[in-house]
Amino acid sequence: MAQSKSLLTRRITLGLALVAVIAVGGYQAYNSWKLQHTPPPAAPRHTTVKPKIGPGSIHQIISVTQFTPAAAEAEAKQNYGSEIATSPYGVTRVLFTYISTGIDNKPITVYARAYIPNTSKAPVIAMAPGTTGVGDQCAASLEQPATHNWANYESHMMAYATQGYAGVITDYEGMRDPSSIHHYMVGALEGQAVLDSIRALKVLPQAHNRINTDAVFAAGYSQGGHAAFWADTLNATYAPDVHLAGIIGWGPVMDVAQSLAGITQGSTLTWFGPSVLVSYADYYKVAFPLNNILLPQWQPNLTADVLGHCIDTDIAFWGTNPAKVYTTQFLDGLKSGSLPEDQFGPLQSEMQSNQVGSEQTATPKLINQGQLDNVILPSQAQSAMTRICANTRGPAELKIYPKATHYTTMRDSFRDTIDWMNHIVRHDGTPPSSCS
Repeated sequence: MAQSKSLLTRRITLGLALVAVIAVGGYQAYNSWKLQHTPPPAAPRHTTVKPKIGPGSIHQIISVTQFTPAAAEAEAKQNYGSEIATSPYGVTRVLFTYISTGIDNKPITVYARAYIPNTSKAPVIAMAPGTTGVGDQCAASLEQPATHNWANYESHMMAYATQGYAGVITDYEGMRDPSSIHHYMVGALEGQAVLDSIRALKVLPQAHNRINTDAVFAAGYSQGGHAAFWADTLNATYAPDVHLAGIIGWGPVMDVAQSLAGITQGSTLTWFGPSVLVSYADYYKVAFPLNNILLPQWQPNLTADVLGHCIDTDIAFWGTNPAKVYTTQFLDGLKSGSLPEDQFGPLQSEMQSNQVGSEQTATPKLINQGQLDNVILPSQAQSAMTRICANTRGPAELKIYPKATHYTTMRDSFRDTIDWMNHIVRHDGTPPSSCS
């Protein structure tokens, strides 16, 4: 009888051990599944995070929103339609502020949004938006596409998140800052914001263990392309802790002077000059001789007019006929490529100092340009490639989309852009180059 009880005890012990092993294995399997399918816990709204202070530090987490795969896909399809296949990824969207560097190296607070797919080790696309406006009310983070559609950046960011890319999209210096205007087309400030948004994403709690910091692409549309290339210019000196795997521009501003001169060649950028004048007058502390640049009716309220309109009303306000905004003297100077300082102040030299394309870096570069773009003319991309090919130490590609306009280039190049980034992420050899 004692022997029988001993045998029974051993069997019970063995059974309990087996159950424990199965339970532990099941728990580990469940945890592995859960990592792939469960978003990180949401941070409380309006949470102030206190890491070390400096550029790229998180200042405040304002809101955290979870999107199911279906909801993320629906947002992406607003801009991309059938380009978006069924997505396996839910997405965590975080609105936050971070610390960057402003004028005179003073710390400033900038708004940004992160879009993190519910996966692990996602490559990163750091997006710089196109022009939304100079006034505080025009910050990209305030866009409401249903009423004021400035490009529907939420849809753009969700599109890349559905492909497994973690995204961060920044506002620019001076936006949502009552103490300063946004210094439009000042490349260093734009590039610093892009680099610091990447630094901030790296320490954002919701991105912990979910992003691949060795596969970070700086990208931008229009003004944002200018910002992305400036991020590459500044990378080694301003943010050597950020590794950029590639630079992407969609219809990018590569030359401020060439963008403005485009209005004499069919570009609709009539509003561009007033925005640059207000920005540069404040940033460079110079009083431009407006009598030689703008017609009389535009001079008295120039700053108020620029700050009072976002990109969705700029065209209607300024029109598309440059002869109704600028003096004949100034338009002739743009046509000839010469804006003498004794007539127009230091405008030409200031625009020239914000040119990009001469970066002596090895970072792979991609420019996607619409052939039908009548905002940033295709000739600008061609000029930029001449500079890039003369200076870059890495591959650079210019892709022209024959049917694309300024407003469709991002959509038309979507699959090619994903393939180009994947090529680099997977180390599939050197990317293609348009440079001989």
